[in-house]
Amino acid sequence: MHPASAPLHYNRAVNTLRDVTVITSAGAAEVAFFGRPVLRAWRARSWPKVQGTVVATNIAERRVRSGGSNRTEYVLSVEYAYPAPGGERRGSHFSFFAPGAGYRTQGAAASARKAYATGGPIDLRVGPTDAGEAVLNTAIPWFWAVATAFFSLFLVAGVSGLVRILLA
Repeated sequence: MHPASAPLHYNRAVNTLRDVTVITSAGAAEVAFFGRPVLRAWRARSWPKVQGTVVATNIAERRVRSGGSNRTEYVLSVEYAYPAPGGERRGSHFSFFAPGAGYRTQGAAASARKAYATGGPIDLRVGPTDAGEAVLNTAIPWFWAVATAFFSLFLVAGVSGLVRILLA
């Protein structure tokens, strides 16, 4: 029988405690890295909505390496003020994933900037237990959601293998 067509069997010598510990640890670390901002953004969707005021906007250039080449990205950041217990607060937290919104062209960034006119109103989500934590955008980028799900599979596979080895 050709080795490629042989049935797969659980091989205790291959799936060692060290192997499943590495898989579990890697899965846990990646879930913590990718999952934390995903969970924060998901929870922030239920935070109280507060209307603030745009204080300033800025477009900064940033060099990004993508697909083996360098390109320029334009990052729109927004500074805002909002009412909170104890007085007005200021913030610039755009999302839990990036300090600002990235655009491929300066024109696209400038166009998006028009929605955040200085002195204009802005809807924010403010932390229910910490009024100093406010965020403008609670959207979850697809890559972060997929990465969290993918590495969760590593974590589940590692824990499953760990349980299998410990109970054998």
